[in-house]
Amino acid sequence: RQSPQDLPCGHAIHAHCFRKLAGFDYRCPICKKTVVSQASMAAAWSARARDIAMQPMPSDLARVVNIMCNDCETKSENRNWHFLGVQCPGCSSFNTVVEQVISSGGESEHLPDVAASS
Repeated sequence: RQSPQDLPCGHAIHAHCFRKLAGFDYRCPICKKTVVSQASMAAAWSARARDIAMQPMPSDLARVVNIMCNDCETKSENRNWHFLGVQCPGCSSFNTVVEQVISSGGESEHLPDVAASS
């Protein structure tokens, strides 16, 4: 019988399954919360924000979206979508899910500018 490993979110997973999961994902397979400490993820999230800032979305691919953060469960409206991710303004995580597309393509040009790091 395999021993379980408790994740920070409270879920348990077999230790060998967690090792396999950690090779390609940093989230709990059940609730999708980040299982690595925020301090450990801060450098990765900062690098992702820099990558997004260096590669703006072309206007035809631009989207303005409403998101929910899987980590802090904060909902945020009117965030600029990027294929690399949308950063939570509450906890700085990129572990977010798009709940609604508000506008896409040229439609977003008339909306006010939202945070550049999103």
